[in-house]
Amino acid sequence: TGFEPGPAAMALSRPALWRDDIVACQRCFRAICQEADVQQIPPWLYAAIKGATSGMPTPIAARFAARLLLQATALISPSPEVFAQLVAAAREGLDSPQADVGLELVFHTLLTNLSKTAGAFGPRYVLMLASELSPEDRYVARRVVFSGPGSVLGS
Repeated sequence: TGFEPGPAAMALSRPALWRDDIVACQRCFRAICQEADVQQIPPWLYAAIKGATSGMPTPIAARFAARLLLQATALISPSPEVFAQLVAAAREGLDSPQADVGLELVFHTLLTNLSKTAGAFGPRYVLMLASELSPEDRYVARRVVFSGPGSVLGS
């Protein structure tokens, strides 16, 4: 397709582009998620996070990365394998393979939204998404599903 990562992804990774018009960049990323092949989204996510978070303090960068990861996940409904690639791309975009990419926020938001529309499928979907992640990340998913607000066992 016309949405293969390449020079355009390199442009999306430029911090100046995001500083000039963050709303336009977010719309562009959304359009890419809607039009590109699912397998092509991780490199786009990496580029978007790299450009958007450059120069941000770590906690703010992590929250913004979580927003982009959540947006991509909600738009493409990835398989567990692609979701693991998205998480890895988000961490690479933050320049750390162990970076906090807001998985708790991502899982909680997915669970809350799915509980409204898909009922009991929400917790299963979150756990399925996490199935290809590291044991630590799977633990985060289980904690959200079984003990957080909106969880199966929480309030």
